[in-house]
Amino acid sequence: MNRTLFSFLFFMTVLTLTVSPVIADSAEQAKEEFAAADAKLNNIYQQILGKLKDKKWNGNPDLKGDCVTAFIKAERAWVVFRDAESELANVVFSAESGHGGAWPAFARERDLTEERIKSLQQFMQQKMTDAATNEKAGFTGSWGSKADDAVAFSLDLTQAGNHIEGYHSAVAQHGNRIDAVTPDDGQPSITGDVSEGVAHLRFRSGYSDATDAATGEATITISGNTLEWKITKSSGVHYLPTSSTLYRR
Repeated sequence: MNRTLFSFLFFMTVLTLTVSPVIADSAEQAKEEFAAADAKLNNIYQQILGKLKDKKWNGNPDLKGDCVTAFIKAERAWVVFRDAESELANVVFSAESGHGGAWPAFARERDLTEERIKSLQQFMQQKMTDAATNEKAGFTGSWGSKADDAVAFSLDLTQAGNHIEGYHSAVAQHGNRIDAVTPDDGQPSITGDVSEGVAHLRFRSGYSDATDAATGEATITISGNTLEWKITKSSGVHYLPTSSTLYRR
């Protein structure tokens, strides 16, 4: 046998024997890491699924079942995507290196699963806030009406103990009348106190065309993520709605 050819074959044999155990070890590690990530993902998935089924939906409770179905559908579609990406990674690695093995597939599954975990954690934090957390916050927060309400109404409230203060914005008559007071305008336009779950408020209008700012009184109550606003007394020109249902933003 030609000495040069013999040296080349010997080199390739040594390289194969050296690289193969490394790839095998890497594959086993990636497999273990994927299994751990997959278990964590399944746990988060079950948590969200349970919260979706138990959540009190204020906007349209009839869509509760649709939310559960859509979430399951999205997760199944993601699994199909993950498996296809895993197969792609394995094929590309084999084509480039000439070596087979499960390492690229497990590594890709691990990476995608860790990304999915972060995505679902963010979803749970943003959309699955427990009602108990909101109730603890009381009236504090930003509240807004639906987009199709006659008056686009919002409140930014802060509750400290039994005292409430904040600001309002009301846009009426297709945007031709704006009644708003913001922190830049100075003193809060909403002040009041909470008694037995009902906040009794005093408000002042921010309508700029009024000679003297209108004032009035209102009550608000909350249930989960929903706030009910109702004016009980008012004088002067203002564009705050007589009653409105607002939702926690």
